[in-house]
Amino acid sequence: MKKNARFLCLLLTLALLCAGCSVRTPDGTPPQSSAAEDRTESATRIEAYDPAGSLPVGALRRILLVGDPDAAVQAAAALAAEIWNAAGLPSSALRAEPGRFSEKMAGDLVAIPDPALPKEAFSAVVTESNLYLYYAPGDARGLLYGAQDLLRQALQSADSTLPCGELRRVPETAERTMMLDCARKQWSVAWVKNLIAQLSWMGFNALELHMTEEQGMRCNIWRDRAGSPVPDCNGNDFSFLCGGTNVSWNPDYAEDADACWCRDDLIEILDCAARFRIDVIPAVDLPCHCRNLIRRCEAAEELRFRFRGNEYDAANEPLAADGSGGNTLNLACGPARDLGLAVTEAYAAFFKAYGCDRFGIGADEVTAAEGAFADYASQGGGESTLDGCIRYVNELCALLKGMGYTVRANNDDLFSESAAIPVDPGLQICYWLAADRGPGSVQALIDDGRQLFNCMNSSCYYVLRQSGSGVDARSPACGTWDFHHATAERIYAGCGGGCGFDDCRSPGGWNPSHLWDYNSRTQTAVTGEHLAGAYFCLWADWAGLDTEDHLFFRTDELGLVPRLWASAAKMWDWDAEEAVPWETFEAGLAPVLYSPLIGN
Repeated sequence: MKKNARFLCLLLTLALLCAGCSVRTPDGTPPQSSAAEDRTESATRIEAYDPAGSLPVGALRRILLVGDPDAAVQAAAALAAEIWNAAGLPSSALRAEPGRFSEKMAGDLVAIPDPALPKEAFSAVVTESNLYLYYAPGDARGLLYGAQDLLRQALQSADSTLPCGELRRVPETAERTMMLDCARKQWSVAWVKNLIAQLSWMGFNALELHMTEEQGMRCNIWRDRAGSPVPDCNGNDFSFLCGGTNVSWNPDYAEDADACWCRDDLIEILDCAARFRIDVIPAVDLPCHCRNLIRRCEAAEELRFRFRGNEYDAANEPLAADGSGGNTLNLACGPARDLGLAVTEAYAAFFKAYGCDRFGIGADEVTAAEGAFADYASQGGGESTLDGCIRYVNELCALLKGMGYTVRANNDDLFSESAAIPVDPGLQICYWLAADRGPGSVQALIDDGRQLFNCMNSSCYYVLRQSGSGVDARSPACGTWDFHHATAERIYAGCGGGCGFDDCRSPGGWNPSHLWDYNSRTQTAVTGEHLAGAYFCLWADWAGLDTEDHLFFRTDELGLVPRLWASAAKMWDWDAEEAVPWETFEAGLAPVLYSPLIGN
């Protein structure tokens, strides 16, 4: 069993398990590390220790970086020292500084590059006088994860000590993403910065900003903090599109129609994410979920814009697709199509300047009359509304790939036996809605060479919404939608089928490497290059249902952060509950639930 091959600890490493999990040679000394040499001297000469001994973390004084650390590693070490100091465990302020291995002193956390470790992994050796933390060369994220993991163990210890021993942590899911619906709910910048610190603390490595939705578009890159206009890459000012739109199904929980982030707010968020080694993934949702965009365009006195050398006056154009209820862009209308492309390119150019290299385009839940896009589809070799949608998705892919992005979309409306136009072969798939047989099934997507993200709504969704009977959609008592399954306990350990959905029948809760085909009641394992990552998604359908601080700090069954912990633990270790039962995991959360830097 694979558990015998690696250290049996979670992202949330419980101190009471450490002694049993530590790996030691018979004489009590740690195994030899494969660490890189510190110039002329080996960085593997670690003193022997008493297997029953421990290190009082209050004695730690500095993080000693050996092996010529680059600027990113030094910045991560400085941040790690700040987090340790904020936790209040070292008796004097911990500092980070480069040096030689021979210069180490008692009380040092010695950080050593190790070429044998993969990116984002780390290993550590605890002796009575020092901590030795190994990370892949140049891997600032791995160093930060390791330093935070060791701090969590110390916080969980009754006497603020770490037991002597060795551990090794390698994440099993490469991309570990939280999606934030910032289109429908106006989150404060301070709250998002706290969220970023929390995501790093738990071991996520990406934050997707879902920027356009039916009820809003709140990322105004066309205005700075002073309110001055900043034209985009095509010279457009689309600031009039930004804000919220009230809809008939949630008037009591609508968000402020004028609330938006400006470009300086976004830059502040991007800078914070870079500091905490969290990648930002911008995302729009086209051609569907465009009610806010369409209504604001229809209300505008002028609708002039430019896209790649062409100028449009779309004030009198039919922007909404027939049969969509004003929800979907009319792909049969050239100005409507290029409006979507122009907005996408504007966001893509802005985020590209800050190092973003992945982009989400949604493309889910498309509504339109059959044949609405027939003419547009026929120009690309298709004939149906579905073909028209696929052709547009392929245009979005071409635009974004030409800018250096890897592109992802949702799975539900892109794959069908009736489609005559093939989907762009490089498009990654966020698999949220289970399909049975045919081109949209998990195995068919694998056979098609697709990279998949596990976004199953039954385990990966946190939704601000109520059922028709008034039951909160986040409650396990709400059976209207299957995302009521995604409580912390059910993510982590399942419920044995008690909530009526197939996922619950799977022992051990959610497994990021397993995707469901509901109709056939089977799971398909997705591993290797086909498993690109997994998500936890916060949707703000009813933006005002809960306040940002209340949902962040509540720890009841509707709390957000306990669910994030359960999700992160399973992303790092697909079989986490085998090593640590849910009851033990839950009990260990209290002292480490929030990052020490929350509010700082």
